[in-house]
Amino acid sequence: MKKVTIYDPPSGWKYGFPKKVPKSILEGKNGEFRQWLLDEGYPEKDIDFALKYGRRWQEEEEGNES
Repeated sequence: MKKVTIYDPPSGWKYGFPKKVPKSILEGKNGEFRQWLLDEGYPEKDIDFALKYGRRWQEEEEGNES
């Protein structure tokens, strides 16, 4: 099974978090992660706080197993 990274920023439930982070974002620069948070609806004024205090973990991705 493939592992995926889940991200949950502070008060993220208000904006639909926790969410699966696309692999391309994880492999990119920090600015791309910042932009991803904005694109996902997280408020710009709270981004720095989220980057410092957000929680990340990995889960097994559910899907078809052969």
